[in-house]
Amino acid sequence: MPASEDNLALQTVGTDSEHASILHQLQEKYAEYLRAFRARDVAGIMSLLASDFIWNLADGSQCSRLETEAALRLQFQTMSSSDQMAIALLEFTSDGTIATVVVQEKSEGLCYEKEECHFVTTESMRETWSRVHGDWQMDTATVLESQTLLLPITGSIS
Repeated sequence: MPASEDNLALQTVGTDSEHASILHQLQEKYAEYLRAFRARDVAGIMSLLASDFIWNLADGSQCSRLETEAALRLQFQTMSSSDQMAIALLEFTSDGTIATVVVQEKSEGLCYEKEECHFVTTESMRETWSRVHGDWQMDTATVLESQTLLLPITGSIS
């Protein structure tokens, strides 16, 4: 997949015409996220998050907006490339000012732990968005399920 191409899939989301505009606006936000992630643009990602954003991790712990920013910076320092990233929107509900979206994110590329390795991460998240002054900001992201595979890169091709 070319790095400039957005890979945003909409799956099994039931909507009516009243919510179609909101869903389209949120799809644009996820496309912005994908572009920022591929560019390792921490400021671009952070611009999508509310000032009081909370990231609820699978182990029950929470990260504030500042801790989320620090985690992104660290991730981008240890990630040498991200060959693919895709987001599938699985569920969507909205009352017009608050929207809840269940997504599945999958990313794949090269990273450096103790040595270079190939990674594949799949996460399911429930994300809550609110409309503030006509624009959508993510308030919370709750990890529902997360799996990362690290595969060592051994040898070279002659």
